[in-house]
Amino acid sequence: MTHCRERTEESLALENNWKLVESQSFHDAVSWLLNGVLFPVCAMEKTSCNLSCTPQLPREIWYTLLHVRSVEETMKVTNDAINRKYLEVLRHKSGVMSCIALDADFMRAHFGREAGVKDYIDVSHETLNPIVHGFSMRDFVPALKFETEIVGRDGDTVTERMTLDTAIGEKYFEVSHSANTHIRLGEAHVAPVETKDDFAIFDWYCDVVRQNNWSAFKRAAEDTRALYGNAVILSMFLTPPFELLYFTRRENIIYLYHDHPEEYRKAMEAVNKAYEVLVGIGAENGVQMIGYGAPGGTEFTSPSMWKDAIVPSSRALEAAAKKAGLYTQFHCCGKITKIIEDGYLNEIKPSLYETFSPPPAGDVIEPARLRHILDRDIVIRGNIDLGLLRDGSVGDVLAAAERLLSEVRGYPHILGASDSCLWPGTSLDNIVALGRRYNSP
Repeated sequence: MTHCRERTEESLALENNWKLVESQSFHDAVSWLLNGVLFPVCAMEKTSCNLSCTPQLPREIWYTLLHVRSVEETMKVTNDAINRKYLEVLRHKSGVMSCIALDADFMRAHFGREAGVKDYIDVSHETLNPIVHGFSMRDFVPALKFETEIVGRDGDTVTERMTLDTAIGEKYFEVSHSANTHIRLGEAHVAPVETKDDFAIFDWYCDVVRQNNWSAFKRAAEDTRALYGNAVILSMFLTPPFELLYFTRRENIIYLYHDHPEEYRKAMEAVNKAYEVLVGIGAENGVQMIGYGAPGGTEFTSPSMWKDAIVPSSRALEAAAKKAGLYTQFHCCGKITKIIEDGYLNEIKPSLYETFSPPPAGDVIEPARLRHILDRDIVIRGNIDLGLLRDGSVGDVLAAAERLLSEVRGYPHILGASDSCLWPGTSLDNIVALGRRYNSP
C-alpha cells in the first residue's frame, strides 16, 4: 500500500511516534485517523497507513500529535467556529461558506512547500472542512469483521481474499491488485452477493446489527465528544440502501436489480431495518449527521430505477434520521440534471445534497434553473470543477465561485469540489483560496 504523499522526515517521525500515541488514553478518540477518514483508500489496511495520510487536521494538530501532546485545545480553537457555521447553514437553510481546504501552511506541511497534491486523494471526508468525525459502524460489530489473506501472487500482482463468516456460510471479496497500490473493493472480481441465493445475507446482517452490543460505540462517542467538545461534528456513513452494503461488484448492481427484483427489494428493506437501529444508536450517543447517497446519476442509473428503488429506500432512511433529529447528507456525483428535473431529489429531501457537478464530472450547466427546481430547504454543496482546481489560477477559481453563487443567490450553498477527490497536481493556492474568501469571520 502506498502512502498518500512522499515520506518526509516529519512523516517518518510521526509514524515512529505512533507507538507512543497509541499508549495514551486518547487513543480511541484519535483512532479515526486510521479508520475511515480515507475510505475507501485505506479501508482494508487501516493500520498500515501512517498519520501523514490524513490531509484533514490543521497543521497545529498534526504537529501536536507529532510531539504526543493533547490535541483538545487546538482542535477547539481551530475548528469550533467553522463547525458552528457549517451547522448553521444546515439548520437555518441560509448562508454561504466553503468546504474546500483549511489552511495553506497545513496543506503545504502535508504535500510539500513548493508542490501541489502529489497523489490521487479521496477526500469524501476532508472536503467537509469542519472536522467531521465519521464513525464506521461496522468497526463496532465483531461479526462484520472481514478476515484478510493473500491467496495468490503473480509477479507484481497480489490477490487478496476478505472473508466474512455468515449464517449462510463464508462469503468473500477477492481482489487482484499491484503490490504497490491500495485496495478498492469496487475492483473486486468476486463479491459476497453474486447470485439469487446470496441475498439471504441481508437478513443475517439485520439480525447481527439488532443483536450487537453497542457499548464500545457508546464509549467511543463519549470519549470523542469529551476530547473535542464542539470542535467536531459527529457523523456516521451508511452505505446507500440501493448499493446493498457494497456486498456486490459495482457492475452487478444493475444485473442483480433487473434479474432478481423481488429479492433486491427485500434486501433494501432488510438494510433499512438495520439502519433504523443504527440511526437510533447514533442519535442516543450524540451523532448529528447521517451520510449516504446513490451510486451515480443517469450515467449509471436510470430515472425509473430512481423512482422504483432509490427514492423509496432513501426516503425510508431519511424518515428514520429525521425522526431521530439528525441531519442527512446525500452524495450523488455524476449526471444529476434529469434526476432533479423529475423531482426525485425533492422526494428524498435530504438536509444536504452534493455534488451538483458541472461537466465533465456531471451535467449541471444551468445551476440557477436546477436550484429553483430543488426544494428550498435542501442545502447544496459542491460544483467547483476538479480540473479548474488543478489547472486554473486563483483568480479563475474565485471567479467560478462568484459565478456559481450569483446563480444560486438567495439559496444556501456550501462551496465544494465536483466530486470527493483531488487530482494529482491540484494547486494548493486554489484549494485554500475558497476557504479564505468565504470562511473568514
